[in-house]
Amino acid sequence: MAEKVVPTAAREAETHHRRPLEMEPGLRVEMPGFIFHPVLMTLERFGLLVRGILYALIGVVAVAATIGISESVDLQGSLTLVLANGLKVPIAIFAAAGLFGYSLWGLVRAFADPLERGGNWHGIISRVGFLWSAIAYAGLALFAIQFAIGAASGGGGGSLPLGINKLLGPQLTTWVLPVFGGVVLITGIGQFMDAWFAPFRSDFLPQEKNPRLWSLWVLAGRIGLLGRGVAFTVIGILMVLGGINGDVRYDYGLTRAFAVLLGLPAGAVLVTFVALGFIALGLHSATAPPVLRMKPGLPPPVRRRTSKET
Repeated sequence: MAEKVVPTAAREAETHHRRPLEMEPGLRVEMPGFIFHPVLMTLERFGLLVRGILYALIGVVAVAATIGISESVDLQGSLTLVLANGLKVPIAIFAAAGLFGYSLWGLVRAFADPLERGGNWHGIISRVGFLWSAIAYAGLALFAIQFAIGAASGGGGGSLPLGINKLLGPQLTTWVLPVFGGVVLITGIGQFMDAWFAPFRSDFLPQEKNPRLWSLWVLAGRIGLLGRGVAFTVIGILMVLGGINGDVRYDYGLTRAFAVLLGLPAGAVLVTFVALGFIALGLHSATAPPVLRMKPGLPPPVRRRTSKET
């Protein structure tokens, strides 16, 4: 009996003394302890809430656009709407803090892999997407700060984030734009696949305790990814066609995608579906902080179907 206890204790000691940034099985990186400090984790949860509000606002404004009340906006535009008031400086500080928190959450998901996506090809693709999310939301946080101090205005597109469009001349644009468009198009197809397979099903911690709430949360995620998949696919196609045709104005965001969809037969119905998807994705994100698997070492995810599903 004693012989069995010693190896277990040795393994536990080894686990507790892993060096930061050490690679573990499944391509998981051992993160420094301060990354999971309660303050930083609270900031990440607040980031999920801010992201949810922005996505829901995109959907609400898009629905209003279908009946002519407003013009559709993208993530940058929805942030502009939030900040367009007399309290824009304190709101921008909170928004930027939340967006930086969500950016940090992207880094944690990509390297520490608390959602247990793993090291297979699908897991690696998902984690690269998390890393890109970290970069994108850091840029959005910088935009919030710039907007608050008067260095930016508007938000409907026309330029790439962080002034990248100024670094790329027209000579580079003719081939860079289709490449980016292809990446966005593949991302859109990936959104459809994620909506079907729902790899986030195991991210919900109280899955067995509250299966009904889990089912609603998963449904919101599926609908949200479907809507975002349509939007990304349209944006990717527009970028590829724009590069081929020489239309290099860099206004290939959600605003233009919604405008193209509205011009199609039954376009208002299609835009409403996509808008409801963004609202569902916003609710999915805003309700995630209390239930999401946000650090490694939590109880293993439940991957089997529950009795409610069967």
